[in-house]
Amino acid sequence: MYCKHCGSKNDHDAKFCEKCGKSLDTPHIAGSPHKNRNSLIPASSDKRVINAVLDYVFYFVFVFIIAFILGVLFVLFGLERIIDTEAYNLLLGSLLFVAYYVLSESLFAKSPAKFITKTTVMRTDGSKPKLKQIIGRTFARLIPFEFVSFFGHNPTGWHDRLSGTMVVGDSELHSLDDKTNKEDK
Repeated sequence: MYCKHCGSKNDHDAKFCEKCGKSLDTPHIAGSPHKNRNSLIPASSDKRVINAVLDYVFYFVFVFIIAFILGVLFVLFGLERIIDTEAYNLLLGSLLFVAYYVLSESLFAKSPAKFITKTTVMRTDGSKPKLKQIIGRTFARLIPFEFVSFFGHNPTGWHDRLSGTMVVGDSELHSLDDKTNKEDK
């Protein structure tokens, strides 16, 4: 069982998290598609690493395409001097980083890499994340050394824990949907 507060793995029969000490009791939340969030297993560290690497590749392709289009527009309008400034490049790179994750994860609950690894972002209660959680998750990725935060026994990163989200395998969601549908009948 994983703690909904810190994401640490605990014994199946534990009542309180061994790491943060908070209660592991998760009541059913009205409107949640998953009645038993405690049975969700976060995606493995291996999948998280693959997601990170692929997302950086896709992000750089995204930046190249947008920068190329903007470069052509700036040349057409005689603004090419702006393109050569370090501040412009830093601002554009930062805005596109935020846009890449916020657009993909708020629309699909997945980044492009998560489509490939068949993983999904969700709230810790098992429902689809809200826009403010996706925005918080994206900005938390900017914390220095955040990328190493999900290695080890706890496959949730700071960007997951700070935003109240987690990444799970799509097969995990389908099996929960099947269980929920059987319980409802």
